[in-house]
Amino acid sequence: MSRVVPLPAANTVVDSAVAIINADGTVGSLPALVSGNQRVALYSGGSAVGVAGNTVDTVSVNTVSLSNQALNYVFDGTAFARQRGDAAGGLVVQPGLAATQWSYAAASGGISNTTTAVTIKAAVASVRNCITSIQVSNGTLGAATEVAIRDGAAGTVLWRGFCGTGANQETFVFPAPLVGSVNTLLEVVTLTATVTGGVYVNVQGFTRA
Repeated sequence: MSRVVPLPAANTVVDSAVAIINADGTVGSLPALVSGNQRVALYSGGSAVGVAGNTVDTVSVNTVSLSNQALNYVFDGTAFARQRGDAAGGLVVQPGLAATQWSYAAASGGISNTTTAVTIKAAVASVRNCITSIQVSNGTLGAATEVAIRDGAAGTVLWRGFCGTGANQETFVFPAPLVGSVNTLLEVVTLTATVTGGVYVNVQGFTRA
């Protein structure tokens, strides 16, 4: 699970007295770490140090520049990513780090007159493909059809929708993402051949361990 760590003010202690940030941006003396599994960020100029339990790992971070927007770091258990807030200083939160996000655009003509599945995200070793949103649209169809997102080739159905014969367009957003299996592709399929017309499915998501 990602953890958001706000940028500390000068001369303040970060999360359970783990580090002191001096007024000039340097890191002060590091107090003894408490037992457990804390993960926090220490900031000194443009660098950050991640602390997990009693182990310190150095992480490279771009130079910090502040305006009237909030600046936060997200730690996903492997690396830090920088996220800005909105103009009012509120945190803008996105699932997954930017580097892990992916999207699938429907092919020209959509899925038409076939029940052959289409791969929307290839398998990636050691990680899971996750879906945050889906857009489904169609023109006039010769036959109504179910639409399914499956975990693996002919695998478990993660999501199922329906397209009638009339033109339609819908968007689905998942606050709790649809999560696939490790090292497994995602595919979309229309369960009935549409005879005429096409079903367009666009998908967005991210990968995680």
